[in-house]
Amino acid sequence: MAASTVACVALVMFGAQSRTEAPPSRSSDAQSVELIRSRLKDQYQRIRSVAIEYEQTWTPDASSRIVQKSREQRDRNLAERMKKATPNERALLEQLQKRKLTESHTAYRLVDAFPSIRLEAKTRHLLADGTAQEETSIRALHNKTYVEIHPDLKYAYTGRFRNLNTFGNLPTNALGFRVPFSVNQPLWALLVPGRTSLLAQGDLSGKAVVLQCGPDLPDDRRPAGFKQAGYARIWLSADMSSLPVKIEYHPDGRVFDPDNTDITKMAVIHTVTLSEFADTKDEQGSGYIKFPRHITYRDAAGTTNWDLTSARINASIRPGEFAPEIPDGYRISQSGSTPKVFLKGGPAEQARAVARTTSRAREMLASLPVPAEASGTKVHDYLLFAVVALLVACGFFLLVRRLPNVQMFAFQRHNRRM
Repeated sequence: MAASTVACVALVMFGAQSRTEAPPSRSSDAQSVELIRSRLKDQYQRIRSVAIEYEQTWTPDASSRIVQKSREQRDRNLAERMKKATPNERALLEQLQKRKLTESHTAYRLVDAFPSIRLEAKTRHLLADGTAQEETSIRALHNKTYVEIHPDLKYAYTGRFRNLNTFGNLPTNALGFRVPFSVNQPLWALLVPGRTSLLAQGDLSGKAVVLQCGPDLPDDRRPAGFKQAGYARIWLSADMSSLPVKIEYHPDGRVFDPDNTDITKMAVIHTVTLSEFADTKDEQGSGYIKFPRHITYRDAAGTTNWDLTSARINASIRPGEFAPEIPDGYRISQSGSTPKVFLKGGPAEQARAVARTTSRAREMLASLPVPAEASGTKVHDYLLFAVVALLVACGFFLLVRRLPNVQMFAFQRHNRRM
């Protein structure tokens, strides 16, 4: 088959599946599949690092049965808690109910040169009561060491790298640099000979070329979370000069059934759509690479949109890019057999922290009215001295003892909201 008839542009709308969908034919042209695999591999291996700035918006799918079932269960749990709550607890629960998350907007800067990654984020959470919350964070991975910094909390965490879930849903994963549910398996590795079908052959009239990888992928190529029946479908651009324009992952192999109401039997489908391709210079090579400026990722919970404002391919990496410096005065939590928390800056910073606590205590007490009967006496001075001494002692005790378990719990609780 001529190379010009192998591929063409296709953007297929999500959800165009039926429960009566026939299984794909295995009569694909093995030579054509190998040619596509080779070109796709070249595209991904040419991109060794990506530096992008983008905005991310996530919106829950209110019509999704999974989301509806989840909300129903949450409302039942809340109702049970309300029955047993005291009046004060009930008022707090009602306030939390009004502050449910409705939408999140995040501006990111990502440098992905796996196994080194740096992700900076500034997030604005819109809540049901009309208010908003903002938070910033820096996450970095280098030499199997993971660092997370929260400037708003003056808190940092360091530890050994475990998995990419700590970075959340990255657009480079959606692009196919790493298949979802895997650590570092690129999309082209799913095109296994004998397990890849050519569902539609492209032609110059605009008909799409569509590949299906799986089911029955070998154990060393099947991503974690994929069942034996799992498979992926890939839509490719016309001249193979860009990344795929659409990818669908079916980890459990089920076919979408609009009448099914059983969550445990629902088809799990992850759909990625790439669009608005633009020529992007290869800064360490020659020529340009067609790179998308808009990425959409949809699953049963909702839709994530990434809008890229800038993209650099194979750009020079700044010194210390993947090892951000933790400022003095930050509490640092370190993982290990015995987790510990300490204050960055040593004894000098501890002394400054105690001084800040003392100053705040003085300001607070100075703002309090002096009782009339204490006017002209030293009672106020004695009270001030006693309270300040107590605050200093408590602050020093907390800094020395470090409270590792309490601090770790607070950090993990905050991290779960990210």
